[in-house]
Amino acid sequence: MDSVLLPLLRSADEAEREQLLSDLILFEASPLVRNTLRRRLGFYVSPLGANPRNHDAEDLYHDVMAKLIGLLNDPQLRAGRPEVKDFRQYVLRVATNACHDYLRAKSPARNRLKNNLRDLLERHSDFALWRVREGEPLCGFTAWLNRDKSPSLDERLSLLEDRPQELLSARFAREDVRQAPLTRLVAEVFRRLEGPVEFERLVQVAALLLDVKDQPPQSLNEEGDLPESLTDSTFRCETRLEVRELLRSLWAAVRRLPPKQRDTFGLSFADDGGDDMFTLLLDAEVATLPEIAAAFERPLEDVIALWQQMPTECAGAQVKTSI
Repeated sequence: MDSVLLPLLRSADEAEREQLLSDLILFEASPLVRNTLRRRLGFYVSPLGANPRNHDAEDLYHDVMAKLIGLLNDPQLRAGRPEVKDFRQYVLRVATNACHDYLRAKSPARNRLKNNLRDLLERHSDFALWRVREGEPLCGFTAWLNRDKSPSLDERLSLLEDRPQELLSARFAREDVRQAPLTRLVAEVFRRLEGPVEFERLVQVAALLLDVKDQPPQSLNEEGDLPESLTDSTFRCETRLEVRELLRSLWAAVRRLPPKQRDTFGLSFADDGGDDMFTLLLDAEVATLPEIAAAFERPLEDVIALWQQMPTECAGAQVKTSI
């Protein structure tokens, strides 16, 4: 069983269990679910689980969270049924499956392409579909069978997704790629990527190259459609009051963490726009720098030095004006 779940499973006190459950959902599950919805569907959900312009996104988010809470409250979990060896991977799998189900319901043309690709990979001797550990299914040439994806794959994949016309011009210059055999298209993609790729990403690339489009979900967000946020960052909620209340709850929970977890979470935290926790707390007037220093049990000078090293564009400038 994943060690992150053990305090919850071993606790006999109901109030303590509720607090541990809340911390697991807030710190472990919610960020992973929100990021998965954004990466796979382009859906934005606020840290409060809201998007009034996108009810599909809200419903999908809360469905996933309900499944996870149901798992964590299941008495069978204490007996190791199911045994969750990696809670983060479990969360990602539940969220990813929910996205797949959504796409199947909303995107029939893309789903037909996905089924055709799966059938091709499973029956054609040149291609293979396999799973490494508990990750997503990978695919590629049969010669690559059971290999994990390369660390450099994401760069080549992003380049292909950003500039699909380069592959089309190089390999399908004088023909309509939609009339070419799917076998040939898949082979060209694998050659360009030079290694195994997640099956879902292959579907995404193939849909891009073949211009397979369904009616886009009305709830896909554009940057301008999102609610105004605190100091124009993407830590978005509907009102400044909601932002402040959320940050107060987050800050209270962070202070309750053991020192090592507190440092890991607090010093690596970034919202969707890249703003660090210290910046958000100060901008919302939830905490002062001396209070942050006291909570992290560090001298004020050390906290300022750490803040300047955080990956934000404005932290260094704000040090001068926030003390």
